[in-house]
Amino acid sequence: MFTNYKALISFRRLFALMAFLTALVLMGAYFLEYRLSLQPCPLCLLQRYVLWIVAILLIVGAIHNPKHLGRFYYGAGVILASLIGVLLAGRQIWIQFLPPQEHASCVANLNRLFQYLSWPQFIEAVFMASGECGRGEFTLFGLSLAAWSCLLFLGLILGSVSILVYQKKRRII
Repeated sequence: MFTNYKALISFRRLFALMAFLTALVLMGAYFLEYRLSLQPCPLCLLQRYVLWIVAILLIVGAIHNPKHLGRFYYGAGVILASLIGVLLAGRQIWIQFLPPQEHASCVANLNRLFQYLSWPQFIEAVFMASGECGRGEFTLFGLSLAAWSCLLFLGLILGSVSILVYQKKRRII
């Protein structure tokens, strides 16, 4: 059907597509926050920050369109950031499945935590999370936003790994 598949698969196109998807998700997150008045919890905010990092890596990678080693660095950066996103989303999913009486008490917002705590204390406070991370107020097709976030980050990892594998097999230009 496609005789010249190399014309269809390129590093720039795949990174641009993944950047477009992350931009859509970020716009959706801001829509939920500012139009539907859903306040994000600390773990949601951290996932959003990680998604911004991934989006920037994807956009810069698509614009730069490096060759061999540069593609590896961009892909590895996206994979590493997405793994952090999976960790954060996985923690939030786990908190959402806890009974409400096992949720930690409310914690301060991220800015206040960051201002008064050292890095190790900040990370611990965020991962202890508050009951607001376990509410899971909004669901889409039966999955919480944390579950969708985890799936997105896993998809970004899969996309980056496929780019690295196809490049090694010389199937991507």
